[in-house]
Amino acid sequence: MKRKFSLWSVILVFIGLFLSIQPFSPLSLMYITNWESVIIGFSIFIVGVVFSIKAIIKKEKGLLKFFSLFTIPFGILFLIFLFAIIGQV
Repeated sequence: MKRKFSLWSVILVFIGLFLSIQPFSPLSLMYITNWESVIIGFSIFIVGVVFSIKAIIKKEKGLLKFFSLFTIPFGILFLIFLFAIIGQV
């Protein structure tokens, strides 16, 4: 498989966003609605972004490597809202 970093980056970004936003949604799942899932989910999100950067450096073919980079503003907004919820801003 020639595009393994770009594929893994998209998968990890979506899993990370799902886990980190899940406790704040009204239809949250009972087993993953805690602060540990937010931290784990955001860490998985960051690993996905790093894989996307690695795919760009290795010059993998296709546009799939850029899809996870488009989610970086969502990650920044998530951190801003998270600090506003906690009250440390």
